[in-house]
Amino acid sequence: SFMHCSRMLSIEVPAFAPSTFALKLMRNGLPYALSALMLYASGIVALLGSVLEFVAGIVGVANSKKSHKATTCLVWGIIVAAITVLSTILALAGGNSFGDQIVSLLIGLVLPVLYIIGAVMNKKTQQ
Repeated sequence: SFMHCSRMLSIEVPAFAPSTFALKLMRNGLPYALSALMLYASGIVALLGSVLEFVAGIVGVANSKKSHKATTCLVWGIIVAAITVLSTILALAGGNSFGDQIVSLLIGLVLPVLYIIGAVMNKKTQQ
């Protein structure tokens, strides 16, 4: 019984293990640590983007009837769109699937694009 348990717990390391181990530390040509760092950065940027999108929404609602504030809303929309693109680039660099990130980017840009269109329309009423 003891021999059976110790056999189950033993780790067998083949002769090629160091090279295999080194390959396993790589992901899409990047070391796992760098890949993980990119993915964490992507998540932080996405969280920041969500907060900024929320603030932009409040600014947009507050200034929806004020055409002279359209430029402010336009800037907020561009910032949110840029943050969304940056988050996607970082996620791709971190090794996330290209197809998944493109879908995420397209969905993530829907509100900023609509926000920018609304700001442009509001700015046109000022002229």
